[in-house]
Amino acid sequence: MKKLDVNLGELEIALDNSFYEHIWYLDRETGELTLIQRTYIEGDLDDAYDAIYDEDGERVQDLASYLEDADFQDWAVEQMLIADRIRRDSTGRYIEVDRQDSREGYRDMELFIRRVENEGLQDRLWRAIQGRGAFRRFKDALLDYPDVRERWFAFRDARHEERARAWLERHGIELVQKRDTENAE
Repeated sequence: MKKLDVNLGELEIALDNSFYEHIWYLDRETGELTLIQRTYIEGDLDDAYDAIYDEDGERVQDLASYLEDADFQDWAVEQMLIADRIRRDSTGRYIEVDRQDSREGYRDMELFIRRVENEGLQDRLWRAIQGRGAFRRFKDALLDYPDVRERWFAFRDARHEERARAWLERHGIELVQKRDTENAE
């Protein structure tokens, strides 16, 4: 197992990502998570490759120099350089973060409902998660029960953390979190 300092909260967000346009990567060397916006970056990067490689596939210009001369915003240049580094990586340094199946969130609601002691609320929650819009109706049903709602959010957050830790383990990474020296006092 490789020991790595990873921002667990950010990994939870990456795993919960439901946008096709967003691809998250974990850097196995630094523990840093990087979001690549496929819609904006991938096409521009392909165009840049067309400009910096000749017909024989030889690189005739440095990508950073090309991007500096082109009219891209700074954030786009940074994203394209990272995307290029990820594409060219042959060592397995970068791991694409898998999107969590939406059924996981649904299962979380089911597990939570089984723990609700108020039978009336439990019945209301079971009805809320039927059909489309289940997540919204579930949260709405909890509005009149702030204490149960808080327990839901704590339960959901714990489940997200469990999945993030399990994902790291599946990829041979042991989570080590460095102490924040600024907030240590």
